[in-house]
Amino acid sequence: MSEHIVTAVSGKKITLKRPEVLAQLRLVDAIGESASNRVYLAMCLPLMYVADIDGVPVHLPATKREVEALFQRLDEDGLEAVNNGIAEHFSRKAKEEVSAAKKSPETQDSDKS
Repeated sequence: MSEHIVTAVSGKKITLKRPEVLAQLRLVDAIGESASNRVYLAMCLPLMYVADIDGVPVHLPATKREVEALFQRLDEDGLEAVNNGIAEHFSRKAKEEVSAAKKSPETQDSDKS
């Protein structure tokens, strides 16, 4: 699997790696009921790609508290770097998954027309 290092504006180095097939299922389980909120889910999906931050390994969060801790650790600049890195280095499918999760049910219904 290929890995890509992205650098946040703050200088933080973040290694991105394509997640394994079960990562999304496990992340949704960790998020719990909040996964039904499409915006929340879309914000969390990029976390699956984070393999390490500044050389320190990152494991897929297993609880909502761990999801929040990873958000805090990445901060706004890190999240922006992760999102840009996914868009640049990984397949169109990854971008489509994030975009689909952001769509509201009303938008999805109108897309089917």
